[in-house]
Amino acid sequence: GLTVNPLISAIMSIFNLRLGYWSVNPNINYQPDQKAVPNYLRPGFRGVINRCKLNEKADFIQLSDGGHFENLAMYELIRRRCKLIICCDAEEDHSFSFNSLSNIIEKARVDFGTDISITADDLDSVKYRNIDCGDIEFAEKAYIVAPIKYPNNQTGTLIYIKSTLPDGLPADIMGYKYGHNSFPHETTADQFFDEKQIEAYRSLGFHIAESMQDDKRISWT
Repeated sequence: GLTVNPLISAIMSIFNLRLGYWSVNPNINYQPDQKAVPNYLRPGFRGVINRCKLNEKADFIQLSDGGHFENLAMYELIRRRCKLIICCDAEEDHSFSFNSLSNIIEKARVDFGTDISITADDLDSVKYRNIDCGDIEFAEKAYIVAPIKYPNNQTGTLIYIKSTLPDGLPADIMGYKYGHNSFPHETTADQFFDEKQIEAYRSLGFHIAESMQDDKRISWT
């Protein structure tokens, strides 16, 4: 991952800045004492300094959101060859660079021999386009339906939902947008959303999901 450098990991551990949570391994074969309590020294500081047992066979395991490796949480789903994967990409991406999406497409191909077929036209459909709607731009849609080709002729479907502004949004979402120009790409440094902020993102997600219901390419059964 991006932060597995031993020196960086050691420094982050000393100052308790690692982005994870130590937990007892639920597998009793590796941790017979299910009441054990992780602490700063064991496995925290000692485990990172010694660089040992940082895997699923350790007595304590570290849970992380995975953003340092693969930000969309699709890696393990692809490993398991899921038939349907629904991915919500709500990272801060003002320029629509799709860094996290390109990262998982590359990892799926290299690590699992799996091809996710998303074209430039697909990406353009969720980017903002110039239409006569005042100062705010809109996207054609907010999701992409893409085929997944696993090895041995196995297939799947990816529904990739992008944090963007499609046409036909309700007034409350537009009202929030007029007052917060960076929405829906507000910085992830803001970890304390207020009520209106939470509701704006929730309502946007609901509107996007509702617009997907009539898409014949999606099978919900």
